[in-house]
Amino acid sequence: MPTDAQRRREATREWLFKTNGQVFGPIPEPQLVELLFQGQIEAGTEVGLEDGSWAPLSRIPGFLVHVRKAEAHARVEAEVTGARRLAKRRGAVRLTAAAAVAVVLLLVVGIGAWVLAVKRPWERRSRLLEDFGNGIAITAVRVGGGPRSLDEVAVPDVRAPALAQGGGATRATPTSFAPSSPTSKQRCSPPPRS
Repeated sequence: MPTDAQRRREATREWLFKTNGQVFGPIPEPQLVELLFQGQIEAGTEVGLEDGSWAPLSRIPGFLVHVRKAEAHARVEAEVTGARRLAKRRGAVRLTAAAAVAVVLLLVVGIGAWVLAVKRPWERRSRLLEDFGNGIAITAVRVGGGPRSLDEVAVPDVRAPALAQGGGATRATPTSFAPSSPTSKQRCSPPPRS
């Protein structure tokens, strides 16, 4: 078992390492371990003391625990990074799907509005008159209404003498009348008030 003095000596040792054909160092052992955890060097990186003997970092007993910890840390970091990328990708797919659904919905609403504007399904069309294109729209006509009876129709009253006397336009006033019959009398309604 190493003594405290041996541990202190090992902690103060300085190491050289080779990366991409270049030799770097000497650096203290704790700094070399930090480079290992940062991913700048790997288990297969050759290291050596100043005596010139080189060996892969994973074969040096003092670094074996650090190498295993760094490998585990790198695996966890890769999984976390992969999970983040996957979550980001899934979010992008969901956003794209939501945008596509919104576009399809807008398209369906637009086509529906166009069909309603062109076809006007609420208007009844005469099938007999379809030779005239889309047919003729039949709208409800109300004859009479209000206090009048159903056989009355409003007819404008234009008086020629008033036109000649006033020299200008006259206001047309509606006059109510009922069809002539031996029992009915003609009725007139007063002009509307302004």
